[in-house]
Amino acid sequence: MLRDMAVEKPNSDAVSRHWRVALLIAISVPLLAWLAFSPEIPQPAEYHDFADQRGFAGIPHFWNVVSNLPFAIIGLVGCVWLLSKPAHRWAGEPWGKAAYFVFFFGEFLTCFGSAYYHVAPSNGTLVWDRLVFSLLLTSFFTIIVGEFISRRASRVLLTPYVLIGIFSVLWWHGTELAGHGDLRLYVAVQFYPVLAIPFIIALFRSRSELGRLFLATWVLYGVAKICELLDQPLYELTRTWSGHTFKHFVAAAATVCVLYALRQRMVRGPHGPDALAA
Repeated sequence: MLRDMAVEKPNSDAVSRHWRVALLIAISVPLLAWLAFSPEIPQPAEYHDFADQRGFAGIPHFWNVVSNLPFAIIGLVGCVWLLSKPAHRWAGEPWGKAAYFVFFFGEFLTCFGSAYYHVAPSNGTLVWDRLVFSLLLTSFFTIIVGEFISRRASRVLLTPYVLIGIFSVLWWHGTELAGHGDLRLYVAVQFYPVLAIPFIIALFRSRSELGRLFLATWVLYGVAKICELLDQPLYELTRTWSGHTFKHFVAAAATVCVLYALRQRMVRGPHGPDALAA
């Protein structure tokens, strides 16, 4: 009888897991339907009209530009850690290291892409900001999938999802040049992880003790988006920094959580508890 119970439990766990995956897919259907049937979304011209227009030391929109520096510092630290860590000391599989590298390399590039955009905000400069930022969004989602759902799925998802993110920016830019801008695919790529990640965290159990760090990353990214929406009110409130500047700082703080998760994996080495997770 005990033997039958031991066999039955894994089977019931597998069934439960399949239902959770099915529920996650069902949650995704409305977004796909919206993407297919909604009208084209052009880039609003007022998007480039930020609250803080002050320049300093010859740098236009000074705070919106220099507030990108934390991205370069954190991204560089992450890349150096990954490149200096011998492969046999990595706690996890090689694909996991690749996903983290794409994330931190994308963060490093985000500093320069975003700074370039904020010096002279326009659709022509925004494309570079979005191209490099898409690397963070897509790679972070694959990290979450590997941490909570399936390492195999994450390994399969990494390259195509990163490429879809890049394509979504190029598609938007091409449609803008053609005179009928269409942000739908980029919006889906950016906001699907934001919507899906809390469901993933609620439905699936983390394979390590790092789940709370990824939840904190998601929460801080949400706060950063709120700061972006409150660009003018926060500037009027503080008279020092605008909401967009706060957005950069809070988003950088979100990536610190990912950096700490990376450090924990590296400290544990290949024999840590997470290394043996299926």
